[in-house]
Amino acid sequence: MTEMLSVTFDFFRNALLRHWARREVAFQRIICRAKSYAAVAAVLLVSAGCGSGPSGPQRYPLSGTVTYEGKPVVRAEIFLAPDDDLGNTGPGSVAVVENGAFQVTAAKGIVGGPYRVSITSQSPVPLPEGESFTPQFPPQEIEVELPAQGGSYDFALPLAKQ
Repeated sequence: MTEMLSVTFDFFRNALLRHWARREVAFQRIICRAKSYAAVAAVLLVSAGCGSGPSGPQRYPLSGTVTYEGKPVVRAEIFLAPDDDLGNTGPGSVAVVENGAFQVTAAKGIVGGPYRVSITSQSPVPLPEGESFTPQFPPQEIEVELPAQGGSYDFALPLAKQ
């Protein structure tokens, strides 16, 4: 009798384990599907923000002049980096200065506010191998407040300290 009870008990125990195992597999499938749906939803939400339309803050064009010791800079590169220490978290920009003038289009423009500006002199023509370039001025670092909706800003670089 005890053996019969043991067999019966084992039968029901195994049946119950199989039942819960099937439920666990079904539950794991549900969880897996839910994770997949969540991942797809996250990708769709992120890609909705990556469309062809503009993203981020509104950018504005900026143009102006760069002089050194009162003379137009022949060729230079100007880097415009927002000063996040002063609360400007907008985009940065870069432009080439040619014959004292630079221009940044709205597509690559600024948001205005406090910026750290770095201006470095460049050779106006490619140099042959072995020749060195004497910069028109040493690299300049300037902190400025650029106009809130773009416009114009002129950089009059100071005399280099010897």
